[in-house]
Amino acid sequence: MAFVIPQPMNSFSFNRSPILPEPIRAALIRLAPILNATGAPWVLGGSCSLALHGVPVTPHDLDIATDREGAYQIGEALRKVAQEIRPVQWGESERIRSHYGQYRIGDVQVDVIGAAELREGDNWTPAKLPSEWEVELVAVPGADLSVPAFTLQHELVVYRRLQREVKAQLIEEQLQSGGHAVQAR
Repeated sequence: MAFVIPQPMNSFSFNRSPILPEPIRAALIRLAPILNATGAPWVLGGSCSLALHGVPVTPHDLDIATDREGAYQIGEALRKVAQEIRPVQWGESERIRSHYGQYRIGDVQVDVIGAAELREGDNWTPAKLPSEWEVELVAVPGADLSVPAFTLQHELVVYRRLQREVKAQLIEEQLQSGGHAVQAR
């Protein structure tokens, strides 16, 4: 069964350049067509998504969210074009568990996170299904490319659930300023 990238809620281009280091930008430009070719649902999350939305953070890696099957499909595709640090497999940390793999494109770490679950107290809560993701297409600076990225509202909820309050505060400030991007025409 082929998967389709979730329909984005909006499409944005920038009224100013986001903070995106060149190695991250170049890896994202190289990675997007590879991810699209897998047919798996995927969305950019984490600090790179935040930076593309104008939040003042500097990403050091790329976080690719997907479902369980997508993690293995994406892992297989990345194995052909990137250094595999850790193959996709089920794993658990203190606050997150998922089908997780780690790859390197040049100097950039790429984390594949499939069917993530977040710990809340003693319970694990599954993340939303791809059809429920809150996604926007966001332009990559200096490239004729837009990528699916979680909305800031979605990221705010996740960062709060992970108890990462510093980033949650930065996201909230960006949302309150209303100045992350200008909707594309």
